[in-house]
Amino acid sequence: MIKPNEPLPEIREREAPPEIAAIYDDIRRCAALPQVNLIFRHLATRPPILEWVWQSLRPIYLSKNLAEAATELSRSVPVVAPSPLPDRLDATERMECRTVLGAYNSGNPQNLIALTAFAQALDGASRSSASELLPRTDATGQTIAQAAPFPPIPRRDDLSTEVARALDRLASRHRVVAGVIPSLYVHLVLWPQLLEPVDAFLGVCCETCDWTSAVDDVIATAAATARDLAPHLALSPPPGIDETETQAMAETIRTFINTTIPEMVIVGRWLAWDDAAA
Repeated sequence: MIKPNEPLPEIREREAPPEIAAIYDDIRRCAALPQVNLIFRHLATRPPILEWVWQSLRPIYLSKNLAEAATELSRSVPVVAPSPLPDRLDATERMECRTVLGAYNSGNPQNLIALTAFAQALDGASRSSASELLPRTDATGQTIAQAAPFPPIPRRDDLSTEVARALDRLASRHRVVAGVIPSLYVHLVLWPQLLEPVDAFLGVCCETCDWTSAVDDVIATAAATARDLAPHLALSPPPGIDETETQAMAETIRTFINTTIPEMVIVGRWLAWDDAAA
């Protein structure tokens, strides 16, 4: 369970013990990503839960269905203003930042749909389906996953007080839970000149659109897609995990799919830019 006003516990990729590192490697490979997103890094603090959740989700991450649905979900988000990022970065920085942003814009929609399917399955979604899972052939995702070097996310403990406050301001714009700083914002610390413009940009965007309705639309779209995928999960009784812990894990996942992840699907889409237009 997520505790208010406390940093979300996680196991960073570079600090993962061998058994967690092996699962992280599989997540990156199956999702065609260069990094493991925060929800999985948090679940890794309880290795049996991470293993159970990931093995349940793995079949749909290997499918073309999820990859295409994630792309469509991201593209369904209306762009309300040009991204402020490219004009504040030199050519090398733009390439690096675009790679980082691309990883989040691939990972967040996938995770939102997949974890929504998992929550639906826990709630007893139908196990019958006429749909078929097709093997994933995600050339774009593979390009993202193989991009080198991919800069590691900064450690929050290493941030200055000024930068930490800037991150808190960014997080406070959303209905994300206390203690959770979306990882995309932490990654943008690599280019500190971006934090203030991003904050101002999001303020304008949130005033331009109905933020609550935009988030609800993303959640609803993900839920509709997830219903087709939930029957394909390899869901089994959680081994060695008691009912209390299972319920706490399910509550955490529901918090992420109803706040943090859909909001960052939108933010990632807004911050993205076209090289030809940059």
